[in-house]
Amino acid sequence: VSAKWIPNEYSVSFDLNGGVSESGSESTNPITVTFGSAYGSLPKPSKEGFRFAGWKLSDGTSIYSSSTVNTASDHTLFACWDTRAVTNCELYSLPDKTEYVLGDTLDTEGLKIEITYDTGESEVVDCGFDCTPDTFESQGLQTVSVIYNGFTMTFDVNVTKGMPCEISISSLPDKTSYFVGETLDMAGLSLLATYLDGSQDTITSGFECSVSTLKREGTQRVTVSYGECSAVFNVTVL
Repeated sequence: VSAKWIPNEYSVSFDLNGGVSESGSESTNPITVTFGSAYGSLPKPSKEGFRFAGWKLSDGTSIYSSSTVNTASDHTLFACWDTRAVTNCELYSLPDKTEYVLGDTLDTEGLKIEITYDTGESEVVDCGFDCTPDTFESQGLQTVSVIYNGFTMTFDVNVTKGMPCEISISSLPDKTSYFVGETLDMAGLSLLATYLDGSQDTITSGFECSVSTLKREGTQRVTVSYGECSAVFNVTVL
């Protein structure tokens, strides 16, 4: 018997530090977070004459929606404000991953932007921006928009069908009758592959069969595997 551990949930309050919520209120409702998981969506307050610069813990640690909850108690996030105006934003580095399959979620690991302020200062950050789309539902070259403080930057990713979600036998092998000891011949075998977007392809290679040598008489069931999917057909062994 082994112990099963369930992570605790904690309440996170927000100190707007003189700002107002998106609805114009001087306060915003707390959220519930799970220890060891990401904070998730965080409020975006505003303050006249200032730029919202994100959230921080009482010890000064910056917290983003993707940050992992490491505080094992109820806690407060404090709004940070910056009087510097952002005058330009540019992509500094692309994400490590730019190849996806249908249904994948965008991975921003490695994505950085360079922010320039009206003071002439600049800094490179790897969080605090929004990206759209965050899930890829069509294939081909897709443009991702990176949005920060009213500035929009773009980069392209390639989305392919990936492996099918279902296969069926499109055409049986030319040979379906054997003598004991003969080797299975897959010539003529083709599969109909169905993908997440509903599209279909005919597959004539790259699959594997569960049987190579027919060792006993009678009807034998052969399983064809392609990726995570499988289909079956029968052969007769004399």
